[in-house]
Amino acid sequence: MKNSRLIKIFRILDAEDFRQIQKALKSPFFTSNKNLLVLFQTIRRYHPEYESTSLEKKKIFVKVFPTKNYSDVKLRNLM
Repeated sequence: MKNSRLIKIFRILDAEDFRQIQKALKSPFFTSNKNLLVLFQTIRRYHPEYESTSLEKKKIFVKVFPTKNYSDVKLRNLM
């Protein structure tokens, strides 16, 4: 997860960019998938380092989908 495209993009964003993305993700006009906001908020906590062991795909998956069994495809599609 640490070397994913999503993390590479997150590394270059500043505080204003994060506010704008979060605003768009909260809007039902732009997205109907609530899991996107959960994923965004979970990963954003590790800004700007993104070196935590909590950024493993399985750990992120459990935070986003607490009642589901791990599925790499499902997480990649959400990312």
